[in-house]
Amino acid sequence: MSENPTTQEPAGYISKRNRDTDTNLLSRYPFVVHPHISRLSLLALALLTSCAAWAQQVPTTAPARTVESTTVRDPEEYAVLSMVLTTFFTESVKELVIRDRTEPLELEGRRWPNFKRAADAVADLKAKSQAEYTVEARFCEKVRCPLLSKGAEDELFHYPPDNGMDVEAAKRIQDGWRRFHKEHPGASGIVRFSRVGFNSDRTLAVAYADVQASLMSAHGAYFLLVKKNGSWKIESEDSQWFI
Repeated sequence: MSENPTTQEPAGYISKRNRDTDTNLLSRYPFVVHPHISRLSLLALALLTSCAAWAQQVPTTAPARTVESTTVRDPEEYAVLSMVLTTFFTESVKELVIRDRTEPLELEGRRWPNFKRAADAVADLKAKSQAEYTVEARFCEKVRCPLLSKGAEDELFHYPPDNGMDVEAAKRIQDGWRRFHKEHPGASGIVRFSRVGFNSDRTLAVAYADVQASLMSAHGAYFLLVKKNGSWKIESEDSQWFI
């Protein structure tokens, strides 16, 4: 795993090689296994190590707080997020599974060297990122884009309380990913978004997005977009983490 890699895949691109890594971890450990230690336990322990490293790379999230009965309705936010989807997902993707709520972010103290001219858009993003907001199915035109609810996500992955992780929790989560890809064979993973921050005249926008395909395959980035001739275009991408 590396942060800000020199050679980057498009955001949302999850190669088959990376997906297969989860089921081939044991080939990396050629030592003799003690008869009382199962190969499955070694796999789970390897996944735990990966989870811990992955968690260190994900941008810090703000304390979970859902704004009751508040839904993102601004069409400009959906236009910005749709451009991120359109630009950074490969044509081979047949389905985009999107979380039905935005991702709250803790952005205090973060530096924005690539987004200096969008300081007011960054400030707007910070103001909007203190809580979760629900989103509507207003993203896609060319592919299916089902929304994934918190209940459905919890049923798939059985996340442990307080983000505690052990061998059994890692096994349950990885089983959830196998089920997810069986139910959504054309999807690259689960997409998450932040709210969108704008400058005062709404010609610049800043947003965060990531996609995760398994415990060991994910990518997240911030995006700076500019509006020209009535359409949003991505001007800069600041990759945050990649595994």
